[in-house]
Amino acid sequence: FFCISPQIGDCERPQATETFVLGTDALLLNQFPEGIQVSLQCANGYDRISGSGSTVCSNGQWSKPDLFCKKKDCGQPKAKPNMKFHISKGTQFRAIIGVSCDEGLITTLRGSSYQQCLATGWILANSRCQIVTCDRPGHVTNGNSSWTSEELPKYGETVQYTCNEGFTLVGKENITCTKNGKFNSQPPKCQ
Repeated sequence: FFCISPQIGDCERPQATETFVLGTDALLLNQFPEGIQVSLQCANGYDRISGSGSTVCSNGQWSKPDLFCKKKDCGQPKAKPNMKFHISKGTQFRAIIGVSCDEGLITTLRGSSYQQCLATGWILANSRCQIVTCDRPGHVTNGNSSWTSEELPKYGETVQYTCNEGFTLVGKENITCTKNGKFNSQPPKCQ
């Protein structure tokens, strides 16, 4: 085992920047002698716009690389049903945007409430909006409800109550499923 001392004119390892890094051809090199040419490539999250990325060691200095890298722009996220995106700091690499669901009809967010722009594009974390439902309407003794479906009532759907003959309805005749998954009133009573 022996150590090779750097010679006059040799260069230090090229330093990575925010926009580019040392290419794979030079990653394992320990020395960069006079005249060596290495390649640089765009850093993660940056796209090559122009240039080869070559740089040459000359008199202990690296030539200015002709590589131009631009930060990746994910653009507008792909629309999803009933989902809204809140973009406040752009759509470029590492940008984070908020996600919410349309008011009322679809309001329960499953997954993450934010998305992030990465080198591969938007990471949507399986976010989706889900229909808000209420529990089955309560049964009323000596009365009936208009709800006959096996499914749960959805946001905005109304259940109507009636009393059997000889009984009086006390409370609201109609109750509606609200955006928070609760009815706007308790079922009435028939007395």
